[in-house]
Amino acid sequence: ERDLESRIPCRLLHIDVTGDGAADVHLVGAGHDVTGPDGKVVPFSKLMPAAEIKDLEDGRVEVRPRAISFLRAVVKTKDGSWMFNTDSIIPTYVTQAMPSWFGLLFLLTLLSAAMSTLSSQFHTAGTSIGRDVYERLTGRQGHGIGVTRMGIIVGIVIAVVLSSYARGGYIIARATAIFFGLCASAFLPSFVGGLYWKRMTRAGAIASILVGFLVTAFWLLFIKDTEARAIGLCHALFGKHSLLLDKATWPVVDPIVVALPISIVVAVVVSLLTQPPAKDHLDKCFGNRG
Repeated sequence: ERDLESRIPCRLLHIDVTGDGAADVHLVGAGHDVTGPDGKVVPFSKLMPAAEIKDLEDGRVEVRPRAISFLRAVVKTKDGSWMFNTDSIIPTYVTQAMPSWFGLLFLLTLLSAAMSTLSSQFHTAGTSIGRDVYERLTGRQGHGIGVTRMGIIVGIVIAVVLSSYARGGYIIARATAIFFGLCASAFLPSFVGGLYWKRMTRAGAIASILVGFLVTAFWLLFIKDTEARAIGLCHALFGKHSLLLDKATWPVVDPIVVALPISIVVAVVVSLLTQPPAKDHLDKCFGNRG
C-alpha cells in the first residue's frame, strides 16, 4: 500500500547533490494525467507540475520543484517502495538551501529543543508510573522513586523502538496531529467546563472523556483513510480500508472535527441529567460569585 508510483500517477526524480555518484535527494519529478474507465481525465499534473530542470554553465544542474515541498519529498522504505515523507522536508531544506554553518547551527538548535522536550516527557512518564500507578495501587507513599526511574528507562526504550520501527514515514506530523486531536476531544470539554461552568458534574466529565476517546479511536481505525489504511484493522474486518471510502470527503476528515462536538454535547447533556455539585463545593471552587 505504500508503493507511491503504483498509487499516484507520477515520475520520481533522484538527485545526487554531493557528487558521490549516489542519489541523496528524492522528489516527485512530475505528475501525470490519468483517464479513468469512465473516460474522465484526472488532471494530476496541475497539482504536481513538472519540476524545472536547468543546466548551469559549470556543468551542474539546478532543480526547482515548482510545488509545495511536502508534495515532493519522498523516501524509500525498508521494503523498497517509495512514500511521501514530510518529516525530511525541514532538514533537507536547511542542509541544501542554507549555508553549511547556518544549517549546522539550526539543526543543533532543533536538537537541543527536542532533547529538552524529550527529557520532560520521559520524566513525566516515569513520575506517572511511580506516583499515579505504583503508589496508589500499593499505598506506599514516598517509596516510588525506584519505580519512577524504571519507568523513565522503559519510556526511553519504547521511544527508541517505536522511532526505529517508524523510520521512513511521516510519523512525526501524523502522531502529533493524532495526539493533540485526541487530547482535545477527550479532555477539552471537561477541562473548560470544570473551570467556567458550575453545572459541570463528575459524571459529565467522565462521560465526555470516554466518548471523546472512543469516537476518536473509531474514526482512526475505521473512517480516516490514511490512518485506517496504515493500521489495517478495518481492511481485515470489512475488506476495505475505510467504511466510508466511497464517500467524497469523509475519509479525509480529521477525527477532531467529529469527536470534539460529540464530546461537548455529551458533557453538557450528562451534566444536566445528573445531580449538580454541592453548594459548599462550588463556593470553594468559584467563591461567592453568582
